[in-house]
Amino acid sequence: MASDLGISISVSAVVGGALSGLTHIGKAMNTLKTTTNTLSERQKELGRVLERNKDRLGVSSAKQLWQEYDKIGNSVAKLTRQYEKLNAVRAQ
Repeated sequence: MASDLGISISVSAVVGGALSGLTHIGKAMNTLKTTTNTLSERQKELGRVLERNKDRLGVSSAKQLWQEYDKIGNSVAKLTRQYEKLNAVRAQ
């Protein structure tokens, strides 16, 4: 009887830990998705502003802003890859 209780407690702890891990993965995925969406919107807005003001910007300012645009794109791609990796882990 005591060993059954011990096994039951051990199994419950393992299952609880696994479910807790899935909850953390789910929260991380939500954070990644929200951050990715925010950055994507920021990049789109920056692109619109750059296109709208391309005749008014100096060469160095335009270059710096387009570099920022590219950095945001790289960040979005990196976050998307991380999201996909977490999704694969969660699917297992």
